[in-house]
Amino acid sequence: MPRTIELLAASALATPTVRTAAQQRHWRELYVAAPVGGRLLEGYVDLVYERDDALVIVDYKTDAVDSDRSLRAKVDRYRVQVAAYALAVEAATGRRVDHAVLLFLAEQGATEVVIDDLADARASALRAIATIVDGGADLSPSD
Repeated sequence: MPRTIELLAASALATPTVRTAAQQRHWRELYVAAPVGGRLLEGYVDLVYERDDALVIVDYKTDAVDSDRSLRAKVDRYRVQVAAYALAVEAATGRRVDHAVLLFLAEQGATEVVIDDLADARASALRAIATIVDGGADLSPSD
C-alpha cells in the first residue's frame, strides 16, 4: 500500500494542473465553511490556487477509471460536489472561482478533467442544497 500511495501522489504531482498550482499562491487541504442557499456548506478542498484574478479548485479522486464511459459517469457524479466547493469558497473569500478540475489519480498516471460547465454545475449544486433544506436529503458523495 505505501508504494501505491507514492505512485498516486507522483501521478498528481506530474499533472499540468498541480505543476501550475505549485508556481502560484496555493492552499492544500483547505477547510472551508460558509452559508450557501440556507445551509452551512463545509468540507476540505484538496487544492485551491490563484490564477489571474480568480481561484481554481482541484479535487483529487482515486476511483478506478477504466473507460471513457466510466470517466464520464464519475465526472457526472462529482461535478456537483466540486461546484458546491466553489460556492463555499466564493462565499467564504469573496473571490470568484472560475475554474475547477477533477484529477483522477492512478498508479500509471492521472487523468485531468476540467469542469467545463461550472456555471451549470453551480446551479445544480444550489438546486441540491434547496432540496436538502426542504427535504433533508444528503448531498455528500462517498469520496
